Amino acid sequence: ILRFGDFVRGYKIYMDTKGFSRNSLNESFNFFRENYENKKLKLVKPIAVHAEDGELIEKFGRENKICEIEAIKFVSGLAGKSGFPVHVCHISTPEGAETVKKSDLTCEVTPHHLFLSKGDYEYDNVNPPLRTKHDRLKLWENLNKIDIIASDHAPHTLEEKEQGASGFPGLETMLPLMLDSVNKGRLTIRRLIEMMCERPAEIFNLKNKGKIEIGFDADLTIVDMKRQVKLLGDNFCGKQKWTPFEGWKVKGIPTDTVVGGKVVMDDGKVV
Repeated sequence: ILRFGDFVRGYKIYMDTKGFSRNSLNESFNFFRENYENKKLKLVKPIAVHAEDGELIEKFGRENKICEIEAIKFVSGLAGKSGFPVHVCHISTPEGAETVKKSDLTCEVTPHHLFLSKGDYEYDNVNPPLRTKHDRLKLWENLNKIDIIASDHAPHTLEEKEQGASGFPGLETMLPLMLDSVNKGRLTIRRLIEMMCERPAEIFNLKNKGKIEIGFDADLTIVDMKRQVKLLGDNFCGKQKWTPFEGWKVKGIPTDTVVGGKVVMDDGKVV
């Protein structure tokens, strides 16, 4: 049940849900359009879409890239008809990135789709699925077509993961992995700031966020680009004491965090 009001911050549609169809997605966009026109809905953020076509998944299997590519094409058509901005969540294929670039959509990619290939981790159940090494490297080549790097954080315990829970924890590994990539020359620090700070604030209309400027909220992350560490699940603050990147050595880590002017992490320790 959807209720309308200022507390509604955004909507996410899962195209891969069992029984979900293109017709139902079309109905969803009609629902948004009608309520927006009747002024029952204040839509100031894009509609987020998990773009994996459920009908094609049943026909070809989730690992077939066509499920993602055709889903993006279809939702792009709906976005054009409705006039609503649409953001494609966690794309996993270079073809998906290219398809988004040809449209008016925005999109994001996760670190696990950039750093892990199918078979790299025993419990690799994640949606969209991990792809081949070739596809993963091609995603890096298409990084200029992608707006945001997002964690798609799934805070399952290892026990839950072993029982089939989908997704990876990503909040505490995302920035170290990307800072390490900056040190290795895979992207610039300026591009990283754009993808992890500026563009998310712009796309999702987050007022006074994403930049260090007068009048903006004092949300700051201080990093040490020379410090080297191993990524270890036991060191995480969350309940998920594991990571598919266990033991990876990275150079570049966040050391201090300020939220709204208040220090919440000091020299790597939450305060």
